[in-house]
Amino acid sequence: MSDCDEVYCVCDKYSNKECSYCYSKNNCIAKKSSSCKKVIKVGKYGRDGKDGKDGENGKDGRPGRDGWPGKDGCDGIDGRDGRDGIDGKDGKNGEDGRDGRDGKDGCDGIDGRDGKDGCDGIDGRDGTDGKDGKDGCDGKDGETGPTGSVGPEGPEGPVGPTGSRGRDGFNGRDGCDGQDGATGPKGENGSDGSDGKDGKDGKDGKDGTNGTDGDKGDTGPTGDKGDTGEKGDTGEKGDTGEKGDTGPTGEKGDTGSCFLVDFADFYGQMSQSGINDNPDDIPPGGSVKFPSPAVNPFGSIQRKEGTSPSEFVLPPSSVFEVIFTVTTNNTGELLIVLNGNELVPTTVGKPGGGLLYGVSIITTPPDVDSILSINNPISAPSGGLKVDESSGALTLPLSCHLVIKKIASV
Repeated sequence: MSDCDEVYCVCDKYSNKECSYCYSKNNCIAKKSSSCKKVIKVGKYGRDGKDGKDGENGKDGRPGRDGWPGKDGCDGIDGRDGRDGIDGKDGKNGEDGRDGRDGKDGCDGIDGRDGKDGCDGIDGRDGTDGKDGKDGCDGKDGETGPTGSVGPEGPEGPVGPTGSRGRDGFNGRDGCDGQDGATGPKGENGSDGSDGKDGKDGKDGKDGTNGTDGDKGDTGPTGDKGDTGEKGDTGEKGDTGEKGDTGPTGEKGDTGSCFLVDFADFYGQMSQSGINDNPDDIPPGGSVKFPSPAVNPFGSIQRKEGTSPSEFVLPPSSVFEVIFTVTTNNTGELLIVLNGNELVPTTVGKPGGGLLYGVSIITTPPDVDSILSINNPISAPSGGLKVDESSGALTLPLSCHLVIKKIASV
């Protein structure tokens, strides 16, 4: 059957069967009957047949066997391992099965039959075994490595045995001559002899030759012990002796008096454009204000009645160090006032203004609490003392401080 390109043709090329349209057309042409008419397709196209299933892949070929390991090198450094044999090639995949033929178009819209499944592919051939690896060559001897660094010094060896006794020393020098013995008793006076005649002077004799040295005489007897010599120079300082044994533990001392740490730092701040704790002049007898902090967190030294900015309560029978710093704008003085009494020895002042810095030791009386403040003396001239404040280039407030530290109990 020849291929047909008519638009109405639905021939099955695989089964060599003609569709009804082509069959009628061919018969009409062959018989040339006047009764033949052009056949046109009336029925609906049947749905395409389903695709045939893909053929299964061929099985993988078996892997080739590993090559034998190379033999070890003789006596030298181990030779390199023989190379592994080449893996056998994978078997080729089986060819895909051919697609099943499309089912015939059903008449008048009948669905075509499903195409047959393709045949399974042929299994691939097993791979050939790899060849054995060659024996590795003997490895060359490595070069001698560099000499290592000198190791650390070993520990000190044990003390050696005591040496043999040394030779006897030389004989000491001869002792000095002893002192002369005591003078014997005076003998009796003999009778005077007659005067003899003067003899003539003899001639000078010739110088005699020096005699040879005589043999060394025997060692004389040891002389009496000589007097004690003068005190010699002080010898060099001897080596430090070994540490003595620890002495016995001394008796436990008496329990000391109890002392609790107690201190405070009260302060004020002065600024022309913001906070100002001392804006007014301090008149004679008036007090500097230190309003911060409201409550002292460091001990029992607190404000009078808990709110006073310038008076502070101190416990009795105690010794305190009091330090105050205040910057003033005019000539003036400040001092400590305790229980209404001005402590004149605590007075500090400065002409023309500046920093007033006071440091004093005070004692509080027993039994009752004391009240302390920093005052302009009552004898100060009228007009008051002006506490300085920051302005202009000074952007942060100036501060004044009152530091009170308990240092003892009495």
